[in-house]
Amino acid sequence: VRGASASGFTRLGLIAWVFDGRLHGSFNHTHSHLRPETARAWSVRYRALLERVAQGKESASGTADTIHGRVLERCADHPQRTAIEGLSYGDVARRSAALALRLSPPRVAVLAPPGGDAVVALLAVLRCGAAYVPIDPEWPDRRVAQILTAGRPTALVTTAPLEARARSLAGDLPVRVVGDEEADEGPLDVGSLAYVMFTSGSTGRPKGVMVSHRAALSFLDWVSRVFGVTERARFLQTSSLGFGGSIRQIWSPLLAGATIHPVSRETARDPDALAAFIRERDITIYNSVPAMAMHLLAAVERSG
Repeated sequence: VRGASASGFTRLGLIAWVFDGRLHGSFNHTHSHLRPETARAWSVRYRALLERVAQGKESASGTADTIHGRVLERCADHPQRTAIEGLSYGDVARRSAALALRLSPPRVAVLAPPGGDAVVALLAVLRCGAAYVPIDPEWPDRRVAQILTAGRPTALVTTAPLEARARSLAGDLPVRVVGDEEADEGPLDVGSLAYVMFTSGSTGRPKGVMVSHRAALSFLDWVSRVFGVTERARFLQTSSLGFGGSIRQIWSPLLAGATIHPVSRETARDPDALAAFIRERDITIYNSVPAMAMHLLAAVERSG
């Protein structure tokens, strides 16, 4: 078993505040993970980036700098290869093109479980130049309503089995259902934000964290390097769309031209069933919290 941890990249904090009409910032870090000179160098680079943003010189230069631009390159390179169980890269490209024609920026909410329809929906949202707002179908109606109110999306995308619930929650918000429609060409717009991930926050009310394409790709490229995600990878997806783990479990394999294997919530919570699923699908990459990984290893030992 080979593993890797991102702890070295997460033990860095940035405190920002406004005083006397000026923006101030301070990086805090642990000496066990970062050398002082490295932190200082990052501080200088970060200040230079902020200055370019303030001067209007920092912006997306094209689709190659976006998640969807790079994923669609893989779709064009290997249209017959399986992207996610049940859909090829060509299928994903054509279906997302058709759906994207029915969407508009700046934000679109997506209510869907892990699977092919969810991948089509997320890619379609990005293609229209919007940021997606993921919603877990297992969340209570009150939380979903709070997120729709706070996120102010232009539409709610969902799957056929969830259409009735989506319409009951959407109010006047347009509801778009992922279908089998395909299009050879669709929008390929560039937006600065990739997604808005809502957390409960310290007050118990959902708070949206806005993540840009640039930031997401920086993290995803790191994941690919550290975990060796190649086009031959078979990546297990256990996370719901509303959980941060879905970012690497969906986009890391798609950026590499690999295959996603989504697993049901019930199987993901059952170590023995999950071990059998991993064995049957010949999964090569699985990421998990340590507690679940320990239960999974015990299940593997029980099965011989």
